[in-house]
Amino acid sequence: MIRKLSNVEKDIFRKKNNKPIFFATVARIIPKIKKENFVKLLPKLSNKYPLFSVRVNYDDKRQPFFSNTNVADFNIQTIIGKEDNDWVNIVENDLMIPFSLNKGPYVRFILIQFNEFTDLIITFHHGISDGLSAILILRDIVILLDNPTIELNNNPIIPFFTDLIPNKIKDYIINISKKELEKGLNSYKKREFTNEIIDMIKPFKYILIAWSLSREQTQALIIRAREEKTSVHSALNVAFLRAFAQFYGINENWKRILQSPINFRPFLSKGVENALGLFVSIIRINVNCSLKRNFWDIAREIKNKI
Repeated sequence: MIRKLSNVEKDIFRKKNNKPIFFATVARIIPKIKKENFVKLLPKLSNKYPLFSVRVNYDDKRQPFFSNTNVADFNIQTIIGKEDNDWVNIVENDLMIPFSLNKGPYVRFILIQFNEFTDLIITFHHGISDGLSAILILRDIVILLDNPTIELNNNPIIPFFTDLIPNKIKDYIINISKKELEKGLNSYKKREFTNEIIDMIKPFKYILIAWSLSREQTQALIIRAREEKTSVHSALNVAFLRAFAQFYGINENWKRILQSPINFRPFLSKGVENALGLFVSIIRINVNCSLKRNFWDIAREIKNKI
């Protein structure tokens, strides 16, 4: 046994069964990766990160826990690339494929092979990983590809992040928002959680929109956001919220709900900085992104609310 699942993790793994919470990260690796070399580095990642190669199992009381025994082999596909943006459709399709929850693991890989490079796609189940975890895995893959003999420092088993909140922060939260905290906890306790976690049986269609800024555009955005006393994150949110409102039409109006992920690692006990796991939560705020409002006023509002 690695450790028992928290109620939040149970909820994530059984989320409606037809809307899996998966995400993918894509990196272009130069020179191209040989599959046999890639396979050899995975045991080192499994040794370093306790949740990298696990499955959900049950104890005698039918309580689910993460287990690192009898876990299936990693799924590694190789595809011959044809176009520079092949990864877009491949990621869309891969996100529709469920993980086998009772077999694991909850990470899989696709190598899109071109003559001079490989587009590496890593798909994660959100139950064992957040976005920063994906970057840490990608970092170590690059390190091991460059130097396969290097040894990685193994991480200890990390409990779910709610058990890692320092007491002084808990006390601070209780003091400033005791009523809201009690209300949230009572609501959470009333939610029904089942211990039974089954495989997804109905696929969910994803649509991926590939979009990017040039290096010059990125730098200009950073400078402008700083001048406007807001953040790049807030500015991008305004742009996308307005785009969504325009796309869906006036019936949706300009009042949108923004769900912004918050990284909890800086506020938790030491030891999670380089851990694989789910150390985030979501802040929901209401935003009026009407075209009648100044773009940067909305960006500052978002930053202040967050």
